[in-house]
Amino acid sequence: MKKNKLLWIVIPAAGVLIAAVVIVAVVLVSGQMKEDKYYEQLKTAQNYMADMDYDKVIEAYKAAIDLQPDNAQAYMELAEVYIEMGDYHEASYTAELGYLKTKDEKLTTLSERITQLRQQETVTKVFPENIPENAIASNKGDDSSVLSVRYATISNVADFCYQEYINEYGDATVTKASGSDGYQAKFKGFSAYAYFKNTPENKKAVDEAKRKPEKTAKPYKVVLTSPTLLFVGYNDYISREKLAQYFSIDAVPSYDSDAGKYFVEFEYMDCTIRLETDADGNMGKNPVIELYPLNLIKEDYVEEEETEEETEPVGTFVLAGNRYSYDVTSIVIYNSDVSDLSPLSECKNLRELVLVECTVGSLSPLAYCSSLETLDLRWSVGFSDLSPLSGLGSLLYLDLHGCADVSDISPIMGLSLRLLHTCETGVSYEQTQAYKDAHPDCEVWWDNHTLE
Repeated sequence: MKKNKLLWIVIPAAGVLIAAVVIVAVVLVSGQMKEDKYYEQLKTAQNYMADMDYDKVIEAYKAAIDLQPDNAQAYMELAEVYIEMGDYHEASYTAELGYLKTKDEKLTTLSERITQLRQQETVTKVFPENIPENAIASNKGDDSSVLSVRYATISNVADFCYQEYINEYGDATVTKASGSDGYQAKFKGFSAYAYFKNTPENKKAVDEAKRKPEKTAKPYKVVLTSPTLLFVGYNDYISREKLAQYFSIDAVPSYDSDAGKYFVEFEYMDCTIRLETDADGNMGKNPVIELYPLNLIKEDYVEEEETEEETEPVGTFVLAGNRYSYDVTSIVIYNSDVSDLSPLSECKNLRELVLVECTVGSLSPLAYCSSLETLDLRWSVGFSDLSPLSGLGSLLYLDLHGCADVSDISPIMGLSLRLLHTCETGVSYEQTQAYKDAHPDCEVWWDNHTLE
């Protein structure tokens, strides 16, 4: 009897031990897989960096951070990328977020270096008498702290055919432009005009009977209606020196007598790019921007099989023509109508929301975005009430630059932000200074300079 009792005790104990060993093994294997994927993403980011594809670089680093949010390396490298782009706002945010998540002191040191770089930039803008005259001319009007090139736009124009534009941006309105220009297509979510015509390289680009481009036709020309489609943070000016730096060109302008304008023209990322400038090669307000794909033949397009019944994918929503999952962590949209933000009320993991030059409706859905850390609403219109933001304890960066409808920041006075921009809004100096007084550690901007 004693022997049997002993067996009844030993067998369950052995089972528990085996289960524990299995669980530990699974955890270790899972952890190793996550670590492997983490370093794969770092390698992917570095490969894209070699190609100067910053959009994909940033995407890869953010994927690495999602895999191991307590590992400092991806934060460090991503912040360095933003520094190289001149985007000190995002660099500072990344370094500070990394320190909050990892407590790695190297990120504190990096934050201090970014602060010094931003201060140098401010001195250059606010006290031009402290720098050489030629440096003043070359940097006049540049907002290099936020300016960067949208390489993805160039890549898409170089590669996309008509059907891919529709898949990416939504349906198109096609009209006859002229005999020389062919047909003009305006896609719903793309602030540009794409031009199609039959050419010696592609004699069947347009079905003249239907007055419509073929699915695999590539536009011979794309005209951007807003410089923000090519330059993130464009502020009505880029110097010739900056253009030369961004695209590794001489940026020498030539005069187009037909258009009566000066243009800088060069080949970059499989496109010929024409940028309107002044006689000195500097870009100004509302410039003409034209992109011409070098290869007009689409050879690798594979059409997706059509299903009998289109169904809405489960767990997704559409905003400004783009589809997102409800667990999205970052949304970046430029120059679009996003007046219905209601789907965002379900986005509990959303950390970054960038809506630049957009028409925005009520911010009420954002009250449920408890993880939101960055809210960039530069030059957007259609909203004024900031009350929905009052309970967002995770919010660190709020950029309202150019939001002319906003005149009262009292609802967010209780938020401990790291950065607040109220430049070119209806918010008074007194109220902005009151926020600074209440939150001395926050970097506060008003009238295009920082407050003390």
